[in-house]
Amino acid sequence: MITEQKTLQLKRWEAAYRALQKTYDSFHQLTESKCDSPLWGPIWHMFELYTDSLAKLVNDDSHWLDWYCWECGMGDSPMKAVFGDEEFIVDDIDKLMRCIDFDRNS
Repeated sequence: MITEQKTLQLKRWEAAYRALQKTYDSFHQLTESKCDSPLWGPIWHMFELYTDSLAKLVNDDSHWLDWYCWECGMGDSPMKAVFGDEEFIVDDIDKLMRCIDFDRNS
């Protein structure tokens, strides 16, 4: 799979996360349901399985997708990545893909 195809899949993954998070936030506001509730626990688990499958598809052997999703908030809370002398702020899917590519090629 070429980088453009990987990036497209990652953008679809990000859109799925944002839609799921928006729905969860609205539901939580109405019901105070927690993310590990009997309803939401399995839904978030399916998203984690989707993330794991996508990681294999884009050759992410170092859990960059998990890091970007949960630590960087899908780019809403950017964090720095350092590769040798190069460092950059990861705040979007293209930079996430750079991390995956750097890691795979080093």
